[in-house]
Amino acid sequence: MLERKLVQLAVQGLTQEDYPSFVKPNCLNARQCKHPCQVCVDVCPTGAMLRPAGQKADWDKCIVCNLCVARCPSAAIAPSYQDFKRILRLFTTRRETRFIACEKSTSEADWAPWCLGVISWEILASLALSGKALVERAACEGCDRVQHLSGFDQALSLACQFLGEDFFAARLSLLPVGEALPGLDLTRREAFRSLTRGAGAGMEALMPQDAKLGNNPLFPRRLLLRQVYQSAESANSPKAFTWPTPLVDSAVCWAVASVRAPALIRP
Repeated sequence: MLERKLVQLAVQGLTQEDYPSFVKPNCLNARQCKHPCQVCVDVCPTGAMLRPAGQKADWDKCIVCNLCVARCPSAAIAPSYQDFKRILRLFTTRRETRFIACEKSTSEADWAPWCLGVISWEILASLALSGKALVERAACEGCDRVQHLSGFDQALSLACQFLGEDFFAARLSLLPVGEALPGLDLTRREAFRSLTRGAGAGMEALMPQDAKLGNNPLFPRRLLLRQVYQSAESANSPKAFTWPTPLVDSAVCWAVASVRAPALIRP
């Protein structure tokens, strides 16, 4: 089983480009044209996304920042396959605490996205449910990407609301600006051996039972849903999960929503 999955990953890695990809049926512009969405065009720092907004891109200009992936309101853009594998490795490491820092950091991290602002709240909540995480912001001060950190602040707020402040604070820690991550507690050889031993079982546990292993814009949400159900068997998990529900004006709605009272779910 493990060998087959590793071969599958290797083949997919050879046949897929290292840039995001559109899931065209999900794009808002594939469903309506009265109010065209151009979020991906506006957020792209290199002009890789082409007008009319959505479904087209000049990937030669793409720097794989994943801002379009993070900001798309309808999950119509999947991350590159390489980034998908990095997220899988983040969750299959055998360390209890995962280290995260942006790619400008000089620290060694388990995951180094282009900017912390591209991390989804679902990923943060999943990390908290599956163990602990330590996030470094040492490279954020004075960074030319600092304007994107508002997305990270929003993700933190949503993940904290979803899990509850006490549980979230006990599982996810933010280092003060200027403070670097400690050294990894596994050597590279040990980390690779841990990955190869645990990759098959880890990936199998992460993916929903009725889903195939593969890159998908909704993977972080499906991962979180899977872990929510698994957490019902653990005494050390939130007893309820909370998130904001949209208040929709059907006369003008095109995926922009305001927020009303939170909803609750019990596993």
